[in-house]
Amino acid sequence: MKTNVIVLSALISISTQANTNLLNIYVAPPERTLDWSSPGALYGSVLLSRLWATKRPFGAAGADLECDKIVRSLSLEAESFSVWGPVVFQGNGLGHLYSTHPGRVLSDGDAVKKNGEVIRTPHARFMTFMLNSDQCVRIQKYWEEFKTHSIGKNFGLPHRPLMGEGATDTSLIVSTLDVAGILSPEQKEKWNRLIYLSKHLSGEPLTDKYVSIFELRNGSWGKNSEDSFILHFWDPKLIADWIDQQIATKKQPKRLSDGTKGIAGIEFDFSRLPAPLGTFWEQANDPMYGKKKN
Repeated sequence: MKTNVIVLSALISISTQANTNLLNIYVAPPERTLDWSSPGALYGSVLLSRLWATKRPFGAAGADLECDKIVRSLSLEAESFSVWGPVVFQGNGLGHLYSTHPGRVLSDGDAVKKNGEVIRTPHARFMTFMLNSDQCVRIQKYWEEFKTHSIGKNFGLPHRPLMGEGATDTSLIVSTLDVAGILSPEQKEKWNRLIYLSKHLSGEPLTDKYVSIFELRNGSWGKNSEDSFILHFWDPKLIADWIDQQIATKKQPKRLSDGTKGIAGIEFDFSRLPAPLGTFWEQANDPMYGKKKN
């Protein structure tokens, strides 16, 4: 109940303007900072994060949509996420970053609860987007079809939600902005992390190779597309950093009140921007994307 009150009070605190069509995005970087300097450093920090019982070692995100004073919430979570088994014992190496986990779509009360958890995470940030009715309708349609087609059952970093492959909670909120036509080129560039997964360090599901934890610990990232598998994914840490950069240029950043300290964020007005027309679903270029490659 306390979590529900937190999120609802947050919605009320940013809904004072006349506009009743709002998209609220919540994002939290990893509770324990990840070290991306090398494969060994990354998995060392992920394993430490799991030892500290961190629920979401790669960060978290969620969203609330208020259309004509009706609030809907949506998020996504991995039902299970293992590192020790696949990396330490099964030898998946960097292939683990390409793996798919069972996912569960959270809506209504479950999503409100998770969004409250995201808000309470250290260094959490938010963005509020003022919308028009057409943008609201388009987002609602996307969320309903996302749930109807069970796209969230495949939770994984490489999956592209608008191609129906699956998603993470972060890629779901970014795709929501894309569907509404309010995702800027700068955000696409700054929020996206690109990693070259060295082929000799990549096991399942990318190759049949067994990668020992010692190889992974002493290995390095790839240098180009010829010696690597390329991984693009939306990173909550990069999004939070971008929000902080935007806040730094403003004298009075917006704040959500959680009853104690509040979290900082920014606000955008896209209510005068026409909503995109046509379908928002795209066709995947690679039908084997996210699956084992020979």
